Amino acid sequence: MLGKIGSNWAAIAASVVVAYILTPFSIRVLGDSGYGTWLLISSIAGYLQLLTLGAPMASVRYVAKYAAEKDQSGLDTTVGTFYVMYLTMVLLTLTSGLVLFFVFQRVWTVPAEIVQASQWAFGLFVLYVALIMVQQFPNGILSAYQDFVAINLVAISGFALKLGLTISLLTWKASVIVLSAVPAGVTPLEVTALWILVRRRHPEIHFRMCDFRIYMLKRVLSFSAYVLVLNLGAQLAFKTNAMVIGAFLGVDSVPFFAVANSLVLYLTEFIIGIAAVVMPTTTALHSKGDLDQLRNFYLRWSKIAYSLTLLAGVYLLVAGPDFIGWWINLSYRRPSGNVLIVLMLSFLIFLPIRGVAQPMLMGIGKPRLPTIMFIGAAVLNLALSIALAPRLGLIGVAVGAALPNVLYAIGVLVVACREVDLSISHFIRYTFFRTTAGAILAAIMLYWFSRAIDMHRFWGLAAAGVGLLIVFTGIWLAYVYHDDPYVDLGASLRQVWERS
Repeated sequence: MLGKIGSNWAAIAASVVVAYILTPFSIRVLGDSGYGTWLLISSIAGYLQLLTLGAPMASVRYVAKYAAEKDQSGLDTTVGTFYVMYLTMVLLTLTSGLVLFFVFQRVWTVPAEIVQASQWAFGLFVLYVALIMVQQFPNGILSAYQDFVAINLVAISGFALKLGLTISLLTWKASVIVLSAVPAGVTPLEVTALWILVRRRHPEIHFRMCDFRIYMLKRVLSFSAYVLVLNLGAQLAFKTNAMVIGAFLGVDSVPFFAVANSLVLYLTEFIIGIAAVVMPTTTALHSKGDLDQLRNFYLRWSKIAYSLTLLAGVYLLVAGPDFIGWWINLSYRRPSGNVLIVLMLSFLIFLPIRGVAQPMLMGIGKPRLPTIMFIGAAVLNLALSIALAPRLGLIGVAVGAALPNVLYAIGVLVVACREVDLSISHFIRYTFFRTTAGAILAAIMLYWFSRAIDMHRFWGLAAAGVGLLIVFTGIWLAYVYHDDPYVDLGASLRQVWERS
């Protein structure tokens, strides 16, 4: 389990490193208006990903189910049905992209000097989204078999190639076209590698359109409909801010929010690295009827997810604004830093639930309530952001995003505890009490440390991070996980050390 999640984290770390390098580089080369325009394009065209209809997560669930039961007939029918679904979705994406292109031209205003380039960039991004859909089919099959190491090796290779190509091409020609052309060119290589892995590792998988069955399509859609709504909620909650800011505050303001938002989204990706393994694992435990193991699994990984969120969250709350000022430039320190603090406070509560409770409910076939709550939170997010942006600017958009996240997390927590027959008070005592107390102590020490050194330079930020990691490790070993009933942290660390 830890090795699979570790490979997910390695891939996420690679994506963060690429973004860490490319974000300030792209802003410097393209300017706030150019980079803000590309963020707007990716936000609008990103809605096309909803046309997957929740198929990627559904494919993981059903392929994992029939593989675990060794039901070859069910496996063939599932894969054949998804094969037809994905072909249809790609055609819908390319067609719908044309409609969105005209909406983009009519609704939003971009600087006159990059209008033509933005049109090409939009078309290329639509192509990229279609290719991503193709990629998700073999990716979902490999995830169902928990081949996360292989998946992530392909992903890391792709990130490295995208980084080199983007820097080279932007240096040669500064244009928003490059930011869409590079991923559209690299993704076919990743797709090819994933198909080869499926063929070699799982010869029992057959891609045949003749295995398509209407009854399986209905079964898949009954599950994936909830996933579709969840994806819509995620798009509204996390990817629509650029559209709101671009409409009310101008494209120049988009990067100031996006920089802060990207930091919490990178952290979200790390936690979702846990979620990617939680779902198939809980599906297997639920299929066996092992409620005790499922309950222990839920508690153990919720506390781990919260601990990791606190480690990053404490650093971002205390040193985040200084980091942004050093990373991008000093003009971003205050506006982006304030947005970061508002968002991070809500994500301290939201991420542990998003990383463990939500995928657990999906894995055991209980997606209805979390789906309804998530789309409700997303709609509230959009409404609050639109209402507050003209009055409070970027902070208004941040508050509009933060409050619904907290409400959603509380609702899903109640549902998840009920499904595994666990009292909420026991969950809170185990997951939050010691970890929060330890984090407060670490935050006080980091704040004191930040006052004693120069946090405007790399060495100061790095020293603060290393110091926080050391303090956290000590507190978590000596206090947070001392005599833990579900995790022997000391033994786990010794085992990792012996293996390495």
